[in-house]
Amino acid sequence: MTMLIIACVIFVGGHILLSGTPLRGVIVGVIGETAFLGLFSVIALASIVFMAWAYADTDYVELWYAGHALKGIAWLIMVPAVIWSSVAMPRQTPRPWVRKRFWNVTMPHAASSRSHAIR
Repeated sequence: MTMLIIACVIFVGGHILLSGTPLRGVIVGVIGETAFLGLFSVIALASIVFMAWAYADTDYVELWYAGHALKGIAWLIMVPAVIWSSVAMPRQTPRPWVRKRFWNVTMPHAASSRSHAIR
């Protein structure tokens, strides 16, 4: 379990440290944008592989035993909940800044030659 925690800390810490701080700009200034993206990809991939290996090596810890009957009941409750929640999602968001920023996007792969906006 210790190795899994270390692997998760490396993965999250690498993302926070390399993409969320001024260190990214320093590294990009030294090695360039393309080399940084390649280095970041290698570090992220290595940390994911390390996390998968640590997860596979971790022992199973059962927190509680729910039984087979409760698993069936959970299935019967969750399937309608997922369907109903997806149907209940609004087609357009009431927040105008979200609509302006994310929904007025042109689609270059549209069938016609004109650009279409998502509405």
